Amino acid sequence: MSDFLEIIHFSSASDFLDYLQPRRSHWLPENETIIPWAFRGQYDSGWSLKPSAMRTDWFDDFKTREHPNVQKIVRELATKPAFLPNDLEDWHSRLCEMLLQVTSEKFAVEEFVALANQVGHLVPEDKRWGGVGYEEFNLKEILKDLLNTSEQGFPFIPAYIEYSLAQHHGVPTRALDWTYSPFVAAFFAAEEATKKINVGDSNLAVWAILHEETKSTDLRIITQRKSKISYLQARAGLFIYDYAANSYFLKSGQWRNFEEVIEASGQIFSRPILRKLTLPIEEIYELLRLLAAENISLAHIMPTFDNIIKTLKLTRTLRTFKSGIIDDHE
Repeated sequence: MSDFLEIIHFSSASDFLDYLQPRRSHWLPENETIIPWAFRGQYDSGWSLKPSAMRTDWFDDFKTREHPNVQKIVRELATKPAFLPNDLEDWHSRLCEMLLQVTSEKFAVEEFVALANQVGHLVPEDKRWGGVGYEEFNLKEILKDLLNTSEQGFPFIPAYIEYSLAQHHGVPTRALDWTYSPFVAAFFAAEEATKKINVGDSNLAVWAILHEETKSTDLRIITQRKSKISYLQARAGLFIYDYAANSYFLKSGQWRNFEEVIEASGQIFSRPILRKLTLPIEEIYELLRLLAAENISLAHIMPTFDNIIKTLKLTRTLRTFKSGIIDDHE
């Protein structure tokens, strides 16, 4: 086991939640009132901590359509020697692929914001955003901006509030969403698992990260004003991303996960700064029942009318289940 990663398996939902209690000494330092950990739930414990933007086919159409344009624009704009076509053809291909990835992500958020505005949703705006809407999306200008920042390692910072809002509603981004509440993380892992019919013998997972210790790595924390996005208040949310993801891709041709980011830092940690707690999928309904007793449900976390109905339906299931997985609660 790596010095920064600790994996703990639980066989019962009760023991799982007992360990996740925020007041436990393994989360809350002595004489402190705030735990320095953030949590993330994933319904499949086999998944690494890799952002959705790097593991999705969401952008395939955009990439296929724009790939020839990106190649052409890069050759026009790349006047620095490092960018000129040369024997390092693999590197040049990676540059185009990296730029395609970044512009795909930006386009997806632009598209979301533009349509949300069009149908009348009030979308909070970040003064730094400068979004133009997907109908006016200027690929050449975006690539020019990226190439001009190349000496800083092509940083792409998804810190705008539009990215956080889009991600919450399902748009893939390069940031992972976390919560300061271990129970909320456990709920989302279990709730997502109820939607998967063929889950087999897998486990769900709650990840925990000692976020202040990531300052010595390439991981960066994004926080938004909770008054701007109301669901953040309920979820106690924050976002974490890999600042050097683009540079790493240019060198390796791969998008790395958070575990690899921490390991690449070369830091020797005196204690694990990353924990993965796992629980058998068969325990999800018992986990949801116990969480409901703590007022952790969709209705409490995101109190829309639709989520109230979903919570009432799930509550009826939780009152009647005996054992095993129930897949007919809808």
